[in-house]
Amino acid sequence: MEHAKLEKVNKCISRIKRGDHVRAVEDLYDLIGRPIRLIATKYFGNSFDIDDAAQDFWANVVEFCQKCRPFSNGYNYLLKCFENQCRMNIRAERKATGRMSVSDLADYENRLVARDGLSAEETALRMSFEKALKLMTEEERAVYALTLYGEKTVREAAETLGFSKSKTDRIKQSVMEKLKTVLTIDGWDK
Repeated sequence: MEHAKLEKVNKCISRIKRGDHVRAVEDLYDLIGRPIRLIATKYFGNSFDIDDAAQDFWANVVEFCQKCRPFSNGYNYLLKCFENQCRMNIRAERKATGRMSVSDLADYENRLVARDGLSAEETALRMSFEKALKLMTEEERAVYALTLYGEKTVREAAETLGFSKSKTDRIKQSVMEKLKTVLTIDGWDK
């Protein structure tokens, strides 16, 4: 972690302790929002649970910051608080359903390399692309597959699909806008 970023996180924590809850939490979100989602991806397999865990963390972040010792590594402290919260959520869920075992938590702990041998960050990026694909029409998905995965030119994709080059180009621009929007919302622009 960059020393400058660590200092910014520590300053945000100090501001929160002094009562600057709104703006300091927003600044803190800009600094650690993405790592929080990546950690959630490590523990939870679907976007609903990931979103719930992240929202729970941000709802309690002022309380976490109040407990942070001065001159500590605030970045690591907050990430550890979030990981502990994720573990507690898993334990509570398992206990409520009666399916709790010691190995369950170990399975989540060892998910640094997530589905299909991908890292947590790669899995989160894949989920963003899947979300974007759900927003696309059939034509957009076809152009997306041919131009981005198939590495075909717009002209080649147009010939394959039986579209004009200009229509295919417009569809590709629409695809790129949808991808950009989803990736920006999910924090990949930082």
